[in-house]
Amino acid sequence: MRSTQKNVKNSDRQTGQVQSGGLGSNLDVAAKALLGAGKKAGNAATGDKIDGTAASRDQLLARVMERLQVIGKVQKIEQAELQRPEQWKREVAKGEEGFHLPDPTRWHASAKLYRQAAQALSRGQLGRGAELLDQAQDAERAAFQSLPEMVSEQLKGESAPVGDAEAIRGHISPTAACPTSAVPAALLFEADKILSVTDRPENAAPLPRFGKWWQGLGAQEEEEEEEGAKGSGGAGKNA
Repeated sequence: MRSTQKNVKNSDRQTGQVQSGGLGSNLDVAAKALLGAGKKAGNAATGDKIDGTAASRDQLLARVMERLQVIGKVQKIEQAELQRPEQWKREVAKGEEGFHLPDPTRWHASAKLYRQAAQALSRGQLGRGAELLDQAQDAERAAFQSLPEMVSEQLKGESAPVGDAEAIRGHISPTAACPTSAVPAALLFEADKILSVTDRPENAAPLPRFGKWWQGLGAQEEEEEEEGAKGSGGAGKNA
């Protein structure tokens, strides 16, 4: 099958992603700072030691940021695949196992929940933020499980779904509070970037014509193969 590395590189170019300079650079620095603060907080607030401190809040905000970056990368791969139907349309039309239409909007549900979790944490609602974070992780796992094969085959270790054992629920009271803070701008940017993607099979440029041939493609190829076999058999007899 095609080179996965090539597709990953193309996805950045096709989605117009900000790579460097201006706002993009500032947000990259802010994102790294948030993730770094979360790692430091993790040393003081992990597992059953999660409490109502600012360190606990920062740890969970860092988790949100980390997961948004992961699903954002996968969404870009899926968005790029949506623009290259010629590479997978036959597998989809034939109904091969694991092959179905790409849909970059599948990540909206988890991104929205991650955003809401960050907002709750920043309001000082530690328990509610943790609850929303778990819901977001559940939605993320479901989205990964529904990925078509041509997207899944391109994923690397850094783009893996959140683990089943990484739930926050059970470690923190639903009513637990923590100090308030501003919602990190870099985090909101990551979430809104995912939510702003509206590309779907029915509105992507190369795909409207699918309805004219989609159902009949597999049958057409079978007929052509049968005709070819008959022709070969006839040639053998004539010889």
